[in-house]
Amino acid sequence: MLLSCVVCYAQTNTHEIAKAPYFDELVEEDKEAYLLFLENKDVTVSSEGLTYLFVKRAEEELTKGKIDSQYTLHYRDKMITESDWHDSSFKRGKPEEINGIQAFHPAIKEALQLMSAGDRMIFLQPPSQEDYIKDEAKGRLLVFEIEILEIKDAE
Repeated sequence: MLLSCVVCYAQTNTHEIAKAPYFDELVEEDKEAYLLFLENKDVTVSSEGLTYLFVKRAEEELTKGKIDSQYTLHYRDKMITESDWHDSSFKRGKPEEINGIQAFHPAIKEALQLMSAGDRMIFLQPPSQEDYIKDEAKGRLLVFEIEILEIKDAE
């Protein structure tokens, strides 16, 4: 599996953690990768099924973002079993400016609202939320890495 870039952020530890409700929808290769991701002792699965890992936390607890907040962030995404990132503002060296997240997919909205400026998170987007990708990618997990640089309240 090409998960080293995802799993390497913290020590792994075998422990029991609930699988996300979408686990049975995954293709076999992604099930294996998902189970490897769960081996990390710092992975959390939310009640909505968001599977995430904080790579970095802000030094102090700052205000969390809201649906209508303005975000300045870096991001990148890929399929869980791939080594190359599809899209990366990190690579471009230019953060994205986002004014409100109402139109975003539920996993992205949930992740952003858990984060403060200075946080960096890796999370998995469930296959049931992949309606914007091609049919051959159905049942596949997308991995997102997001770093929040700044959050401002809507004006």
